[in-house]
Amino acid sequence: MKTTATERRTIQLSGEQRKQEILRSAVRTFSDWGFRGSTTKRLAGEAGISEALLYRYFKNKEELYKAVLDYLLESFRLSFPEAPDGTCSDSADRAFFLNIAQETERHFLKQPEEVRMLLHAALEHHELAEQYFHRQYRPIYESVTARIQTGQREGRYREVSPAVAARSFIGMINYNTLVQLLFADRVLPNWQRGDVTQFVDVFLNGISHDKSQ
Repeated sequence: MKTTATERRTIQLSGEQRKQEILRSAVRTFSDWGFRGSTTKRLAGEAGISEALLYRYFKNKEELYKAVLDYLLESFRLSFPEAPDGTCSDSADRAFFLNIAQETERHFLKQPEEVRMLLHAALEHHELAEQYFHRQYRPIYESVTARIQTGQREGRYREVSPAVAARSFIGMINYNTLVQLLFADRVLPNWQRGDVTQFVDVFLNGISHDKSQ
């Protein structure tokens, strides 16, 4: 059986390099076709290899799908500190929330395939979506919630549900990013797109006590 130029180049790569190329290609394929629509033939073709070579690295489509989840989680590392045990400050909180907002937006705008793949997974009721939430988003929710609770104990934030406030903040940032990806944001002018500082300020002003009183 003749091999394509792409496959010959792939064969020359090291085992780990080949695997990474297959994973990157699988992200694109799964994001376009979902799990059900991505046959092993299609996955192999998009990667420029034969199905036989694909099976040398992944025994079936399900194993490849799970490997893609690990690949996506490895590529997304939010670099924000944990909520402090002691006292904090308004400026430190603003930096904390701004870091989360900027990192989240930066990542998903850079990797729109990941968003599409997660939407497919959720619509197909695939366990990948649930795993992604618990491994990726739950730690973020917990950290944001703990940060809000600290501010409430210090009397800087109003007594609202910390979980609801955390959901509001993360939802606001995610929706802003999703609108940019799906609709090219027809609401905000170009110069305001990508400026998440205003979203952070709107959120913090909403949960903070009115200092003018």
